Amino acid sequence: MTPDARRILCGLTLCMASLLNAPSLAHPPGDDDGHPHAGMRVWHDERTGAEHEGTLLTVRADRVTIELHDGGMVTVPMADLDADDRAFAQSRLQRIEQANQMMASMPSPFVTPNPMTVAAPWQAAIFDKFGPFVKTRSDDTWLYVESDGLPHAPADFTMMVGITAWQQQVPLPQNYTGANAWQIPLKPELADKPVSGRTGLRRGAIALAANGIPIFNALNNRGEDAMAIGELDAFGGHCGRADDYHYHAAPLALQKVVGAGNPLAFALDGYPIYGLFDAKAKVGAAEACPRGSTEKLDEWNGHFCMKDGKADTSSYHYHASTTYPYINGGMRGKVTVDGERWMARRSRRRRMHSRCAKPRRRCVARRSRASSRRHPRRGRSPIR
Repeated sequence: MTPDARRILCGLTLCMASLLNAPSLAHPPGDDDGHPHAGMRVWHDERTGAEHEGTLLTVRADRVTIELHDGGMVTVPMADLDADDRAFAQSRLQRIEQANQMMASMPSPFVTPNPMTVAAPWQAAIFDKFGPFVKTRSDDTWLYVESDGLPHAPADFTMMVGITAWQQQVPLPQNYTGANAWQIPLKPELADKPVSGRTGLRRGAIALAANGIPIFNALNNRGEDAMAIGELDAFGGHCGRADDYHYHAAPLALQKVVGAGNPLAFALDGYPIYGLFDAKAKVGAAEACPRGSTEKLDEWNGHFCMKDGKADTSSYHYHASTTYPYINGGMRGKVTVDGERWMARRSRRRRMHSRCAKPRRRCVARRSRASSRRHPRRGRSPIR
């Protein structure tokens, strides 16, 4: 990094810290600030006349989700709120948008993607189904995927509901754009020494879902099955103290959008992740391999298609499952690993991510946030 680039990056970082630590934050202070009930208010629904006592959980341009004082949750259209509540919610939304605009405009002294090619690669098709919220571009080597890390139409859903063993955070938009876009190899290669998720890759994403939301290792950083111990919501995800929502299990609900027989995600080694697989399923059945393989899944939850009695090495792919490892159980393809984290290329800016800490403690993040709070536990619902 040049001295000028270092000064620019340092100055913008200080500006970001000032913005994120300002009094009008995206969500109220939590227990660590000594105000466990900060942000609690009575929200007024002018259309129905209902009153909801609680705190702001998520805010969008057209609606807000409120966590009630008894642990329940209600979503109210922005237009139905009275003037004071609407102004309060819009101020939080504006704060979030300002933070993301500043991050998006931050110049990168690191390597930037090559110019976009004219013809989109086949891997882009599943992400394009979630446009304009998910955007893709490519060069000869990579597919670049940009998103804000949150669910949107046509597969919008309420996050963070159903967690039973973890203190929750507030999912906020993330800056997965520009030089910080996700990179998926267009021509994956099998590794001589694959990386197992059982012994590594405990930090950061190992795959990317079709809706632009990252997928982390099924094991948390303590080596525990996050799904089995109740750390995930009804869609297989949660967010850490960095407020970045991510999955730890296969987002099976996306299959309806991407279509039967299409991948619902791509591992970051470049190999696709298809839906559920049953080796005994008949051709054309919902759980039959769309690429025709009947081979048993390996320890990475993948397999090859057979050609002339031999494994076709170009046909490797992963499958989702309802038991561990749920998604790709590691990286069967060639990747660069920095500690326990996947890296597309060492010279790129390191992507911010959260790391789950011990039960009943909040996540330890690579960047601090002055604004965070805990949420009550809720009942669990099935993932589909």
